[in-house]
Amino acid sequence: MDNKTAVRRGRIMVLLMCAGVFVPNYAQFQMTAIGKRFSDMVGLNTTQLNSILTASLVPGMFFSLVAGLLVDRFGSKRVFTISYLITAIGAVTRIWADSFISMYMAMVLIGVHATFLNVNGSKVFGYWFEPKKVGTLMGVFIAVVNGAMAMGMGTGALFPSLKSAFVMSSALIIGAALLWVVFARDGAPKEGGQSCPKGDGPSVSQCIKKVAGSRNIWIVGLVLMLMCAGSTALNMFLPTALVSQRGFDEARAGAVGMAIMIGSAISCFVTPIIDAKLKNTKALTLTYGLLGAAGVAFAWQAPEGALLPLALSVTGFFTNGLGPLIMSIPIQLPEIGPTYAGTAGGVVATIQLVGSVVIPTYIITPISGSNYSLLFGLCGIVLLLFAIASQMLPNPAEKAKPVSSKLNKAGYPG
Repeated sequence: MDNKTAVRRGRIMVLLMCAGVFVPNYAQFQMTAIGKRFSDMVGLNTTQLNSILTASLVPGMFFSLVAGLLVDRFGSKRVFTISYLITAIGAVTRIWADSFISMYMAMVLIGVHATFLNVNGSKVFGYWFEPKKVGTLMGVFIAVVNGAMAMGMGTGALFPSLKSAFVMSSALIIGAALLWVVFARDGAPKEGGQSCPKGDGPSVSQCIKKVAGSRNIWIVGLVLMLMCAGSTALNMFLPTALVSQRGFDEARAGAVGMAIMIGSAISCFVTPIIDAKLKNTKALTLTYGLLGAAGVAFAWQAPEGALLPLALSVTGFFTNGLGPLIMSIPIQLPEIGPTYAGTAGGVVATIQLVGSVVIPTYIITPISGSNYSLLFGLCGIVLLLFAIASQMLPNPAEKAKPVSSKLNKAGYPG
């Protein structure tokens, strides 16, 4: 295809990827605002409610590696179409959920498509744009995630009933799925390096062997695990904490909670620019980790008024803005590149989701119970560990080599 067509299709793919990651995250974060309403309706305890709030992250622990392998092997269009279908089933099922089990399973299904996109985002972008732009595009991608979280958290309590809220999110998911089916394309321009696989990519054993042998992939996974373990609890549990321990109503708690996501979205755009100017990613991760740890532990206790959303927004800036930088590292590694980026993303995401789900929900929550001061304090300690571990991160800028000489000569359409 000619360069002009390639550029247009690449931009369309960015829009489709952003729409695809927006809708399931919006559906998920509706529950952070109205979860207590459902809890009171069916009589859930704190651990059960927190399990529902993090249920959409569960697929990442079990299917991230599979998601990467499938896209490496068969391309994104067919694989993402199937994951969209599963998520749509979950969203529709949630409309009639009336127990812990039915709601939990619906939320798990809703998280399937987001898992597949999170794992393969850098891979899809890497086929349409040159490697140095992947970090910026992942920043946009994660900013959309945070925007979806903010919208879900801020508007969830405004719906008159649980059913009306769930019908809205189901319609958005089905609409985005139809757009994907109609407009998505596999493959990259002939002059843009490797074509996106359509069934003839590297074998499963090749992918696993190549990725598992990379020490850097395991380091990236560990760092993301600690970062997510420290930040997820504040993102997920803040509205419930404000309602149960500070006397906020649902709508006000959701509106205040949006401040975290707004700060996160801004950081996803700004932090890659800061990193490019600073040229010292490790110093940046150390600074963000230390400041984020303090914010997670104490920001939610700030006095009402302007200070509370400001403190939460600053905390969101430092806890979530590093995601795009770290997530874009695997595709820049010389031993990974676009060819194995899906599998690498799967391994990283599997480790990362242990931090997002297991640590806050099944380790920290049972220790803290309904004491949110202790819960957020423990999450702050985990972020301190992230700040330390981040000093082991590789620096692809120093080691990366072009994926191929042909790619280097021809360049990318983006």
